[in-house]
Amino acid sequence: MRWGWILSALLFVVSNSAFGDAELKRDYSTPTRALEPSQYPNFSDDLNFEEMDLALDRQIKRFQQRDLSGTIQFGSEQYPQQKLLDTMLSFKADVQLMRQCLTTKTKTQCNEWLDRRIKENYDVFVPDMGDIDYQDTAFAHFTAYYTPTLKASYSKTKAKPHAIYSMPKEGYLRSKTREEIDFLGALRGYGYEMFYTKDMFELYLMQIEGGGKVVVEYDDGSTKSYYLSYAGTNRKAWRFISKYMYERGMIKDRSVASQRKYLKENPRDWRRIYSYCPSYVYFKVTEDPPLGSDMVSLTDNRSIATDYRRYSLKGTLSFIRGKRPNPVGESGYRVFSRFMIDQDTGGAIKGNARADLYFGEGAYAEKAANSVNNRGQMFFLLKK
Repeated sequence: MRWGWILSALLFVVSNSAFGDAELKRDYSTPTRALEPSQYPNFSDDLNFEEMDLALDRQIKRFQQRDLSGTIQFGSEQYPQQKLLDTMLSFKADVQLMRQCLTTKTKTQCNEWLDRRIKENYDVFVPDMGDIDYQDTAFAHFTAYYTPTLKASYSKTKAKPHAIYSMPKEGYLRSKTREEIDFLGALRGYGYEMFYTKDMFELYLMQIEGGGKVVVEYDDGSTKSYYLSYAGTNRKAWRFISKYMYERGMIKDRSVASQRKYLKENPRDWRRIYSYCPSYVYFKVTEDPPLGSDMVSLTDNRSIATDYRRYSLKGTLSFIRGKRPNPVGESGYRVFSRFMIDQDTGGAIKGNARADLYFGEGAYAEKAANSVNNRGQMFFLLKK
């Protein structure tokens, strides 16, 4: 999970005015170094490029809206920011060629073609970690996050009593603590209730993830879904209730399952547990999946979050090699590799070779978000 991203991620967005590119700085740098073609990894995509076009199109659209007149440094070289857009367009064409290849040749043959293509047409960079041998070392640290789904209603009911709030316009309301909001009704009746949901803990988890999805069920059995994206916070300190519960012996480990079980069995402790985290996250309804830090909708299995202090200009094509959990119901992990795009950030994502991998929606995505915490490899590609 993207634990603690909330604190820094949107402070980054606000301070850099993602809504107004005129205030964005013009020149950027990344803590990377270039690889020689002989050092390139073997490129393959375990999803056969599923959803890659969607991720590329979303990023291309964002770049076309931006002022790309500045520069960005990879390794020892400075590139025009336009190079990031050129990379997206070039790789989109390569994905199409790869798909055509797979209709007539084996995946091994097509991967060999892709390796040659990348060596000929792309510079490949890695996080600058000193003298690490990037071919043999799992140098990057990966965690994962996802979009939780909550059942909801438009009005408060006995079954769904907990409000999901949009961000209040009034500063004195917006700054209320979690205890004041959830247990003292500080926002009740001001019109900021968007939906109501059953489980306060699931709502808390959605706040951790920074976005989610609600499904409203009508009396006739039909449903309507809404995506929720981060809108802001009350600017209070974020503290994880798992820490409070673990230190007081309420749970034996800090897993989501342990927290959920204790809270379900001990509702009388809710107020003191949740009050430990005074921060509160507000949401807004969006047509597309939750937005990353540069206002680009995240794409299932194709978006990553990196440290904004080191990778502040988003939209770099990435290649990830690591381990992900086996399907739901199976234990263990499997090796995977896929192309992804750096489109998000997080306060808990710190370091040159640190990334949070977005797995999207559903039971498997939730499993990945709760279990990926391992080492792998991370590369960045730029069109020559």
